[in-house]
Amino acid sequence: MKGAMSEAELHVLRARLRGGILNQAQRAALKLQLPVGLVYAEDDSVRLDPDAQVQQALRTLFATFKRTGSAWATVKYFREQGLLFPRRVRMGPQAGTMHWAPLIHNTVLKVLRNPRYAGAFCYGRTHSSKGLDGRLRVETVPKARMAVSLPERPCGLHHLGRL
Repeated sequence: MKGAMSEAELHVLRARLRGGILNQAQRAALKLQLPVGLVYAEDDSVRLDPDAQVQQALRTLFATFKRTGSAWATVKYFREQGLLFPRRVRMGPQAGTMHWAPLIHNTVLKVLRNPRYAGAFCYGRTHSSKGLDGRLRVETVPKARMAVSLPERPCGLHHLGRL
């Protein structure tokens, strides 16, 4: 009986925690990890990274894609010009530092598909689950099924202009 009660209590606690997270997300107050090139200011608004090299790399990526219309052509341009693209180290002893590496196709697609660069706030873009083999599967959720999507909330980027 105690085991069943403990299990039920854990379920209730998990549901309350998830409800709190969703409440913060619906107000766009939930601080999520930002993609490269964006940082939180002291007032918790989202700003461009103050590093001019990072800003230039993003501007070059967007401008090249706009001109060519192709992620592969963007990668090719970066390689031809000998340009590197920033990546923030998320884990390990160098967590938080910026690492510069050659641009790859997957990175271009991730940047182009990330709504934060357009100033939108989204929560629930991916769903994680464990398969029968114990492996963690992460799948992208269609926009219509996202937990929270606030395109009308610029989240502090509206006054910065376009990248």
